[in-house]
Amino acid sequence: ALLWVAHGMSQQSERKRIRRSESARAALESFRAQDPAPASYPSQIEVFLHPRCNADCLFCERGRLSRAGGPARAFEGLASKVLDELAPHVQRLHWTDRGEPLMSTPFVRWLSESDDLPRVRIQTNGFLLRSRMHDLLASEAQLEVHVSLHAATSEMHSLLTGSAPDTFNEIVDTLKTVVRRRSEEGLPIKLGLLFVVQKVNVHQIAD
Repeated sequence: ALLWVAHGMSQQSERKRIRRSESARAALESFRAQDPAPASYPSQIEVFLHPRCNADCLFCERGRLSRAGGPARAFEGLASKVLDELAPHVQRLHWTDRGEPLMSTPFVRWLSESDDLPRVRIQTNGFLLRSRMHDLLASEAQLEVHVSLHAATSEMHSLLTGSAPDTFNEIVDTLKTVVRRRSEEGLPIKLGLLFVVQKVNVHQIAD
């Protein structure tokens, strides 16, 4: 009797294994039918545009190391190649925070003039936001602009970023204009604020 029970359990386990195998095979065939070729491009790429930055933030060495300019042409040439070859095939482009992207006129021009762009995310200190606003709002991309503000007052902003006293208010006014135009014109642009917490500015987070 024990031998019969063991034999029956063995047969039942084998039937379950076969059913699982057949189910997995059917799922694989269904997947291949929907997408016969594996994706040849990543869904997201990150682009290091250039090393230049027009800020001199206390908590970042990037501005001090690259204020002289750096090999901008080489970086932007590579970025242009990446854009031309990969942008049509990916879902999202992310411009890393190494360098200020709005300092690159070729990049801003590409952003405003190109068609069929994926979702594009850029991080900017906002210093050039007012002068570049027209081009950014003209872009057909699903654009995300993240502004590194780090302060709630012009005095603190100048202390942390090395900017002129009126830069903070200019950035805030420009952001208000973008929000207003987004509401009035139904623009797809998304905005975000970035705040690097330091002992000197932590009390301004709530503001």
